[in-house]
Amino acid sequence: MISKQFLTAGEAIFTASNAAGKHFTYRVSAPDDFNEESPIWFVSVLTGPDNTRNYTYAGLLRGDGKVYQTKGSKIKEDAESWKVAVWAIKKVWNGETLPDGYDIKHVGRCGKCGRPLTDPVSIDTGLGPICAGRS
Repeated sequence: MISKQFLTAGEAIFTASNAAGKHFTYRVSAPDDFNEESPIWFVSVLTGPDNTRNYTYAGLLRGDGKVYQTKGSKIKEDAESWKVAVWAIKKVWNGETLPDGYDIKHVGRCGKCGRPLTDPVSIDTGLGPICAGRS
């Protein structure tokens, strides 16, 4: 499972899946004017075939670990993808164990800079050694 550090790195992309083969892919990105005193991240869900560009804005992740809808949210609260996002982010934020058959994985790129991960520790954490501060 991914970590809170990966989730809030600024350019995290992850997929939440279950044993039935259902899955959703999300991007959690920091705004250009990120403020550590009142942090927010944009949460988007992959909604089209281009897994680099077809993300639709769902809401905001705030420093309290909760995901909120905003006026600009294009994914509604009753959508399955919204419910999974809220559930998955809560599990990661609180370091909770996932039920059997469920998984939350990064896509093989650093959650901060987006470079491909090759180092075994980096693959486990979702952050490259430089971005994780382990040069």
